[in-house]
Amino acid sequence: MAPYPELKFYAAVKLVVALDTSGSIGQELLSQFFMEINSIYKMGTRITVIECDAAVQQSYEYKGKMASDVKGYGGTDFDPVFEFITKGPKVDGCIYLTDGFGPTPKIVPRCKVLWVISPGGTDRAVKNSFGSIVFMKKNNARSE
Repeated sequence: MAPYPELKFYAAVKLVVALDTSGSIGQELLSQFFMEINSIYKMGTRITVIECDAAVQQSYEYKGKMASDVKGYGGTDFDPVFEFITKGPKVDGCIYLTDGFGPTPKIVPRCKVLWVISPGGTDRAVKNSFGSIVFMKKNNARSE
């Protein structure tokens, strides 16, 4: 008999959080995105942040605080994130924080996707695509 039979171990969930850093994303919204990332991180989730506008700008493991050097502020393309996921190690899911303004993605990743659309954003590009959609408000979210 094991010395502590009630002791159970669970592998940490591995998520990619894609951060839309296109020109339409302001500093206030970026801060709100990082508040969401931090809430997920506090649950014990291993998070790889991918900053992307029209291309992946940088990726890093989230360590509990907002990045000081967010890169991007160009156009928007969702596919570079999904290409990155497809070529990288297996993840349990992807949360894409965005205002939704961009072309419909063509690459379907090998994980579940949750689109988190910012206040004032649109789901036009992703609603007939893949994944689930949630709309953010200033301090909470609603789902569709």
